[in-house]
Amino acid sequence: MSALKLAVSALNREKPHSSITDWVEILTSPSYTDEAYDGIPELATSISLQSTGPSEASRAIRKKIKHGDNHQKYRALVILKALMENGDHKFQTAYMDDQLIDALKQLASDPIADTKVKKKLVSILASWSTQFKNDPSMSTIAGLYRYSRPNDRRSHARSESADTTFLSPYDKDIAKKRAKQEKEDAKERARRAEEEARQNKNRSRRAAFQL
Repeated sequence: MSALKLAVSALNREKPHSSITDWVEILTSPSYTDEAYDGIPELATSISLQSTGPSEASRAIRKKIKHGDNHQKYRALVILKALMENGDHKFQTAYMDDQLIDALKQLASDPIADTKVKKKLVSILASWSTQFKNDPSMSTIAGLYRYSRPNDRRSHARSESADTTFLSPYDKDIAKKRAKQEKEDAKERARRAEEEARQNKNRSRRAAFQL
């Protein structure tokens, strides 16, 4: 029983939460306009003062990108870009962990993402593609830009097909699930339309009979 309790305790143990998480929460609130940089220097200072600063900042930003509303997503991208531009190499590699990279990939390839958010992300990924193209240690970051292309899947079918060669098993699984869901949604819409048409037809018949 004691071992079970320890396991449950470990699973339920909270992640580090400090002023870093609080700053991200504040800076992504409606009180801040889309491109505001106020408060970001203070966030950067808080990160630099803690050994777990980069990982906590990464986690807080990732949550906003994955689960926030469109304003929070946009603000999270602005903060992400500012921190990457002003951090040293050690910070950049610690900050951009696998989970944050996956969150960016998902957003970049999401066909129903908010247009303004998607446009901001594409501009950031394009700048990183140029900034880090000659740095082997940042090749993953530089390569994120290809996940935002092509926007028009029909006109770039060949490019997209070639890109899937380099997708990780995780990304391929996400793509398959999304395609399956879209197919099921289309079937459901067709079923509802057919049912509605049948109901309308029946109502018309009853009305004619009553007349």
